[in-house]
Amino acid sequence: MDELSEAHLLRDSERNLGSRETSQEIGKSVDLLVVLGQGPVKPLILNSDLDSAMKQKWENFKIDPLHNTEPDFRVLEGKKYLLQLEGLNESQIQDKMIEWQKLGRFGLNRWGRQNALSAGFALFSGYTDRILLSGGKTIPSWGKEKLPPQRIDAWPSEAELMADIIKRRFGPMYQEKYGRPIDSSIIIEDGSTNTLENFANSLNSDEGKDMLNGMKKTGVLSADFHVPRAEDIAYLFAPGGNFKEGDSAQKILEQRIEGKNRASYKKILNWMTDPSNTDLRARTSMEQVWHGALKDPELLTYWLGYIGIVEDPRVLQSTVRRLNLDKTLKGHATDAFSRVGLDFSSIAAVDLIKMDSAEFRQITDKLKVLTTKEYRAMPEIQK
Repeated sequence: MDELSEAHLLRDSERNLGSRETSQEIGKSVDLLVVLGQGPVKPLILNSDLDSAMKQKWENFKIDPLHNTEPDFRVLEGKKYLLQLEGLNESQIQDKMIEWQKLGRFGLNRWGRQNALSAGFALFSGYTDRILLSGGKTIPSWGKEKLPPQRIDAWPSEAELMADIIKRRFGPMYQEKYGRPIDSSIIIEDGSTNTLENFANSLNSDEGKDMLNGMKKTGVLSADFHVPRAEDIAYLFAPGGNFKEGDSAQKILEQRIEGKNRASYKKILNWMTDPSNTDLRARTSMEQVWHGALKDPELLTYWLGYIGIVEDPRVLQSTVRRLNLDKTLKGHATDAFSRVGLDFSSIAAVDLIKMDSAEFRQITDKLKVLTTKEYRAMPEIQK
């Protein structure tokens, strides 16, 4: 099957989101839009790399790429790419695979691609002044074992792949409209491997102070099923922030689809939010588990350690005060802090904002230990 026919419905419709004929304004809403990745990054592999199970998954997917389960890998197909590998030695082939792995259309799953397209449209349309793309160098566990070391060493982040899609789809139009490169409005945060880290690391960026001060309105954009938890984490980490209601990538894209390509992309969006979509149901079920963990006192260390990543003392100060005022949470907090050598009552009694920076870092360094597997309480996942 050649590149044109493989997954054509998804790919060609996504291309159309960047065309001029579908351009429209949707109005200014936020100053900064934090865009969450949807990993892991899919390894790009050759047909010869497939085992029998993977080959079956890939063939099933190609029969109906919209409705069938998307594999956590992408097979390189199409003459455009395969002809470039002819006559190359193994090292040269891996160099080309490294190059192509950095293309968002290969590395991102459909949810991640839609987040990127939605973010690009939000930026181009004037919905936001800037976007902060947050997502690290995630990879399926099997990929770490199967891929050669040079591939792993050069692994792209979800944020980089989202930026690639945005620049390819919207870069020229943005340059023409605003007179500056689209890169000038894109911030990359690529040190995160989960949603809690997304917000903790984003708050450590230059834009983080704006979020915490609440001086500029901030939005959070993610896949439809991910929005509720993302909203709660945003308020958990930045309670003083000026956050608007979370944005669903799919709902924003609904405002983009008009003209002759509306029917094909509307078909995709309808399926991506259809309750009968098995992929969506599975992801929604998982989200409910993770979301519930944020509110379960027994699972306080599911998220608490990530507060220690944030460098601004106002975040830990706010968290400690909230935990101290809740009798149920206070007991769990006392236990959690003591497990990493911290006295919760003593910390709750001082002004962390006025504390010496070195002393504050000693506290946060210990608190971050709670993010490790040994200490972090995780919700039970039903098999």
